[in-house]
Amino acid sequence: MIFCLNLCEISAQSSSFSETNQELFQNIEKDRNVKIERVFIGSSFCSQYFINFSSWVKVVDFCRKKNIKITLVVPVFSESDLFIGKKKIDKILSESNEIIDEVTVNDIGMLSLFQAKKKLKINMGRLFFKDPRDCRVPAYTKLELSPQLLSCIGNQYLEKYNFNGIELDPTNEILNLSAAQPYNYSVAIHFPFCYTTTGNVCKFASIHKSIEKKFRPNTKCGMECLKIVDYYSGHVVQTDCDPTLVRIGRTLYFKNDNVTFFGKQPDRIIYFPFEEWRKML
Repeated sequence: MIFCLNLCEISAQSSSFSETNQELFQNIEKDRNVKIERVFIGSSFCSQYFINFSSWVKVVDFCRKKNIKITLVVPVFSESDLFIGKKKIDKILSESNEIIDEVTVNDIGMLSLFQAKKKLKINMGRLFFKDPRDCRVPAYTKLELSPQLLSCIGNQYLEKYNFNGIELDPTNEILNLSAAQPYNYSVAIHFPFCYTTTGNVCKFASIHKSIEKKFRPNTKCGMECLKIVDYYSGHVVQTDCDPTLVRIGRTLYFKNDNVTFFGKQPDRIIYFPFEEWRKML
């Protein structure tokens, strides 16, 4: 099983990838007794984050020295940001040479775009998988889930697109991956946080804006998400359930580090060091 470090959503600016923060690699390898073999950069959820993040230069340099491969994660771009988003992708890929050898995409448009390029391995990102997920309903979370898209990948997508892997969230305590067993694509699980919901409106981007300009979809921002997060109690009286939801940028997450796999073990763990990152701020 390959252990990957996910720097998406939390390490955007060059200053955030200083020598001090590079200790994150060593600490995680030591504490979890693993070797980091791949790093994920970019964003699954926010086009504004992707367009503005600059730390990729230092991450590429660091990973080149350590001989660690990188996956570039591409979000869904609005029509107004598509051109600049594609320019940013081209710039990163052209200046990173062979260190970035694969991309993760989150919509059909980008899947088709990279399919045409035929230069990089392609992963289907977590936004392709829209199975229900809600930590406030423990009766559901404890159920065994077989991700619905797995049942049609072998027919619809595998025939039309040539992709390398898929990325799943820990939506339930038991994940049945049997449907992926007959195929050659790799299966990755994001750990230990599952995204609950996301959207185009960023609460944090509105902090410094006048009242008439707050809460606008895909608004320009000052990367406020790198300085603040929100925590919510998901307490539900009927079930006596009190999970914690955390808002990072546009997205709400809950922690689920107790997952059992059935039918097939994941080929990759994509570890999101959110808690370690918060301690370093």
